[in-house]
Amino acid sequence: ALAWMAAPQLTESWEFSPVYRTHLLGAMLWATCIAAAFNLVRARFMLLLNERVAANTAKAREYLEKLQYLALHDSVTALPNRAGILQQLEAAIAGCTADNEVIVVMDIRLERLLEITNILGERGGDELLRAIGEALGEHIGSFGRLGRTRPDEFVAFFRTPRQNATPRHLERTLEEIPLIFPMNDFPIHLEHTTGSALYPTHADNAEDLLRKAEQALLQARGSHVAMAMYDDRLDQLFIRRNRLFGQLREAMNEDRLELWFQPQMDLQSGRIIGAEALARWRKPDGSFVPPGEFIPVAEQSGLIKPFTQWVLTRFFRQVAAWRAAGLDLHYSVNLSARNLADPDIIVDLAALLVSAGVKAQHVVLELTESSFAEQPEQFMGMATQLNAMGFRQSIDDFGTGYSSLSYLKDLPVDESSAAIVKSTIQLAHNLGLKVVAEGIESAEVAAVLKAAGCDIGQGFHFSKGLPPDEFAAFARATL
Repeated sequence: ALAWMAAPQLTESWEFSPVYRTHLLGAMLWATCIAAAFNLVRARFMLLLNERVAANTAKAREYLEKLQYLALHDSVTALPNRAGILQQLEAAIAGCTADNEVIVVMDIRLERLLEITNILGERGGDELLRAIGEALGEHIGSFGRLGRTRPDEFVAFFRTPRQNATPRHLERTLEEIPLIFPMNDFPIHLEHTTGSALYPTHADNAEDLLRKAEQALLQARGSHVAMAMYDDRLDQLFIRRNRLFGQLREAMNEDRLELWFQPQMDLQSGRIIGAEALARWRKPDGSFVPPGEFIPVAEQSGLIKPFTQWVLTRFFRQVAAWRAAGLDLHYSVNLSARNLADPDIIVDLAALLVSAGVKAQHVVLELTESSFAEQPEQFMGMATQLNAMGFRQSIDDFGTGYSSLSYLKDLPVDESSAAIVKSTIQLAHNLGLKVVAEGIESAEVAAVLKAAGCDIGQGFHFSKGLPPDEFAAFARATL
């Protein structure tokens, strides 16, 4: 059974005593004061919080605007950087609708700028850069836009009638800009090299257009001219050379290079007296990459040192083997200007002489004439050291570089190629030197050179370059 308990019914009215009422009112007043104080503190906190949020928001907005500015501008010159100039160029392309107009993009490289700014120091370098930016901007800003894309490169673009977009016209545009700046009480003269590309002739978007202007700049510097327009044929050559760079590195790692030898003949007796080492690159399909293509790739890249080390190591080993087998000839090998600039080349050659057991006087080092033209003091210093070690030396391609004898036959004077050759031979003999004529391809040329007193002949008339075994057989047959 459930027991139900009923709550007592309050039938009588409650009355509070005066003391109780006093305490109750006091408590309510206290609670009200606490609530009011809390609300005041809360209001002040919210006000302070809002002020802090507003201040931080403004600072964040300021930082964001600064970052957005720096993302599109160069911090030193305040000119648009690469991203900024590309953005402006894209807008210009979108607005270029006239058929008789083109947009010219010019990549301007200031020569020796990095060297000069390094001498001036950071502050002086920045002052010079700002002065350059102002000078270029004052001129180009009147008809185009200017930006700084690299430490020593500026980019300009502008619209012009198609008939004015010629290298000579564009070159005159830059010739009007005086690039002479007084720094530290002396004038600084700056030269520039420029590559240009046209929209829509060479590209239809900003990125490709700027890239092709940069490629034209490389073409200009490689050709030693002040201005070059983008040329697709040279671009393909550039791509091929870069592809060859990777393939050459791979060929060296996989030992697919070979060292051949071309006989050198005594023109008076007809007997063999030596040979020149020639690098050959055989591809997996059996074909050969021409030396005229891969040697410049090696020289213009970081591969020249390992490539030279490979050539010299193979050369000295082969010379040692042939001399041990009785082929007592003089063997020559080429050193480029880059090799002569290598501070380790002397030590490397000395080590190879020891390891191969070869005497220096049995080796001829061929030094190109251009090496002397580019670094005469360094060339003479290196030649002196090589002579002290006992190496014989020859000047390769004499008359085609610094001395420019090859130009004489093109001058409007009473002179002929035969007279130039004969005079050169006589000059060498008067200096106690012997002359090697390369590239002899016929008996007639060999006879003329022999009559002129030339000492040594080399070329297809006698023999092409041969693999080591074939050369050894040829040499034994003609000793």
